Amino acid sequence: MTNIDALHIATNPRDLVISFGELRNEDGFGFIITFGESRNFRPIINTNRPIEKIETVKEMILSVLKTAQSAAKKILEESGDSIIATVCNPGDTPYDESLGLLGSDIEKIEVALREGESPIYTEKLLALETTV
Repeated sequence: MTNIDALHIATNPRDLVISFGELRNEDGFGFIITFGESRNFRPIINTNRPIEKIETVKEMILSVLKTAQSAAKKILEESGDSIIATVCNPGDTPYDESLGLLGSDIEKIEVALREGESPIYTEKLLALETTV
């Protein structure tokens, strides 16, 4: 996963589609994470080879999400003079984790993965709860 992939995932948690399942023309399973409909489902990251077990695919998805979460903070807050930090965080302000992919978001996605839901539309899954 590149730094840009990590930033896309971590800073757009409510505009992702996570799809996984059996591959059509090969033995095995795979996954793809794309942007949502607002960005024409543009691909961000996917498996590049067949994976033997669907459980391994689900673990890989969670690993990607957790890596993106921690990488975004490092990229935006600790990269100093990198071009990414300069453009994306010009004021050199602390990274506000509440605006990105949260641990609770990953937990909700993990539940959906366990239930076998595919595709997972994070816009619906992670919709902000409102109280009246």
